Amino acid sequence: MRSWPALALFVLVLYARVSPVRHPLQPGRLYDVAVESSTATFDLPFREQNEQYLLVVANPSVLPEPQTVTFSAEPIDDVRLTPLSPVPSLNRATAPSLPRSSVRSNPSPAIAQREFWIPVTGGSLENPATYRRIVGKLAAEGRGVRVYVDRDDSVANYTIAQIVRRFPVTVRPKIEKYLGTARDIDGDGVLTVVLTGWLDRLEGGRAPLGGMVLPSDFRTDRPTPFSNRADVLYLNASVRPGRHLETLLAHELAHAVVASNRVAAGSYFFPATEEQSWLNEGMAHVAENLQSDNWSNLDYRVARFLAAPHATPLVVANYHDVGLWRDSATRGATYLFVRWCVDHFGVGLLPRLVDSRLTGVANVEAATRSRFDRLYRHFAAGLFLDTAGVHVTVATNEKVLPPLDLGKPLGAAGLCGPCFDAWDVSRGWTTPGPMPLASVAARHIVLSASHSGARRISVRAASASPLQVTLVRMPPTMARLNLAVTRSPQGAWEIRLAEQVGVDVQLSHVVWETDEPERLPPGAPTAVCLTEQRLSELFDDPLVPGSGTLVSRPIRFTGMPRGRLVVRTMGTDSDGHRVAAWTRVDLGRSRELATTRSQSDSEARISGT
Repeated sequence: MRSWPALALFVLVLYARVSPVRHPLQPGRLYDVAVESSTATFDLPFREQNEQYLLVVANPSVLPEPQTVTFSAEPIDDVRLTPLSPVPSLNRATAPSLPRSSVRSNPSPAIAQREFWIPVTGGSLENPATYRRIVGKLAAEGRGVRVYVDRDDSVANYTIAQIVRRFPVTVRPKIEKYLGTARDIDGDGVLTVVLTGWLDRLEGGRAPLGGMVLPSDFRTDRPTPFSNRADVLYLNASVRPGRHLETLLAHELAHAVVASNRVAAGSYFFPATEEQSWLNEGMAHVAENLQSDNWSNLDYRVARFLAAPHATPLVVANYHDVGLWRDSATRGATYLFVRWCVDHFGVGLLPRLVDSRLTGVANVEAATRSRFDRLYRHFAAGLFLDTAGVHVTVATNEKVLPPLDLGKPLGAAGLCGPCFDAWDVSRGWTTPGPMPLASVAARHIVLSASHSGARRISVRAASASPLQVTLVRMPPTMARLNLAVTRSPQGAWEIRLAEQVGVDVQLSHVVWETDEPERLPPGAPTAVCLTEQRLSELFDDPLVPGSGTLVSRPIRFTGMPRGRLVVRTMGTDSDGHRVAAWTRVDLGRSRELATTRSQSDSEARISGT
């Protein structure tokens, strides 16, 4: 008889797990949409005009091939298909910080002149012809650091002075405390910094770098020129003193920590393995946050990723091999993912990633004790929901890292969350045809209906690769913006914002930027961000009235290059939800555009900034 209560409890739990999800869905809650044969089909009621859903369609495959996805909606009499299940929350247990040691030999006498070999042509890193010999002359020495300057270059004394004075005080202590120590490979008791102008001339000047670390330098079993067998990092001879210099030092020191600890973890039976490019760079960028709140090496990268998250692969084992070594968007993607993991699991996650023999996805899964697909689902949805204020990831880093808000200006970049597509299921899809989706990337789609009535939504992948579909009901009081940019016969442009559900929206900033900044010459203007103080240049009152329209003064986009611009804006509605709107404008051809988007040795790598 005593077994009856336990049996009854078991039945209740089982029923709760298999009972169908009913509408209305809980706002802000993530729901997993079942996918069968690469297709997800589900019904939505759309009983009210203000009903909105966020649909996040992700390609969780780490294979490099992208896939295409098609969407369709058809009217139905009533909701019948609800293949939805609530997504469990992640385990929020933080990873405790591991004790970090700083073991170095007593400094040996400095050598007045040393030679170093670096790859400069962009060819295979296993080809000796790729490398060039440079000769460094001792310029200065500080506590635990020596600076050499390429004898063919001239570097200002105040740049060298900042390195030797500030590196031991503001950079190394924080990186060693939270990430680890760059091991003393050559036994000279110091870290070597080399300044060379060759970082401006890599690959014939097509891939200039501010800084660089060669993981092979930390291997003593490799001959010259493939390894310098020293703990060394390289900086561009043109770098100037200031906060950006300290940010570069923190980034490259993090690479040195990862590379040297990987070598130290190797053994006869388990040879050392280099960390994969994406995770290596992600940790180095988060290390910049450990050093300070300077965003000069991150703001534009984050902005480029948010402009096209669906086209940006996250997991890339070797950036150099696939031509993404200098791609800004992929760097922004991996920074945001690793930063999200640290915010979620604590800063103690970083040394676990550094000290592991695993690499890439396997390393992340072991350090977080979570499956990668679960992590990615929460991350991808959180990009939108955290920005909108619908659901906010609670940071666990105890203020070790500076705050990050993807809905505010960041450094010199004006952020408005991830670019998304607006789909009025009553009128059809704004972008017809199959839509591309990169490897480990996601599309964000906001679903609404201008006419009430149930709809059957289908999402189909063109290939048999896996598809991950997440549905979130947005708060019923959340505003919705449409953005259009039109041009008058006189050649001026105007921004037109329309609110669609009857809720006022106070604008915080408006941004326009070139769609392809990588093609512009250095120093060319790429973006303009008008914040609250400067919005008066566009509007008398930057308030979009509920169910009303706000039109800007004429704009000339003066100084922007010809071609496509991305125009975006961010505002806050009367309930505190943040609402974004996007569109693209062709300055060269189109007179009017109103397409709206609202809301191993063979694997040697270079880690560069």
